Amino acid sequence: MNRAVELALTVVRPADHRPDGPVRLHGDERARIEPQAPPALTVPFELAGHIPVIPVQIGDRRLSLGLDSGAAGAMLFTPLRDSLRGQYEIIERSEMKGADTNTQMGDVVEVGRLAVGGIEYGRMQFRFNDIAGHTPPFDGLLGYQFLANRQTAINYRKRQLLVWPPGS
Repeated sequence: MNRAVELALTVVRPADHRPDGPVRLHGDERARIEPQAPPALTVPFELAGHIPVIPVQIGDRRLSLGLDSGAAGAMLFTPLRDSLRGQYEIIERSEMKGADTNTQMGDVVEVGRLAVGGIEYGRMQFRFNDIAGHTPPFDGLLGYQFLANRQTAINYRKRQLLVWPPGS
């Protein structure tokens, strides 16, 4: 099963950690998930509008990052650049087209350590940039790159991010 379908199916019944049987999406018998182990981590989150915001650790800094499943990569907002110095190395400088379709130059950086709860995600790439015209109440965004790293579900009703161990 491809990762996008697996992710979508996991969100179908996020409150059920161990469904009694396979879960179907819109009656499609090919799209199923089998019962699984309980998540290794449950992270409570706050909502900023429609965006779940979770606490993370980057190096020795605690930040609040929004989850954006539609974003391919991850973003740290530009005002953090100086305060995070020493926690990242610049990989490249390149153009980025945002949701507003404007193109901007930005640095792609790699942080040495990203952790959520007690789970280490290790090194991860981010782009320093900003959301055009907005000053959100969080420090950046985690996109598909983060969500695809492990089996993950977002339970909006309970305001929880559920993360399963690798290979489950």
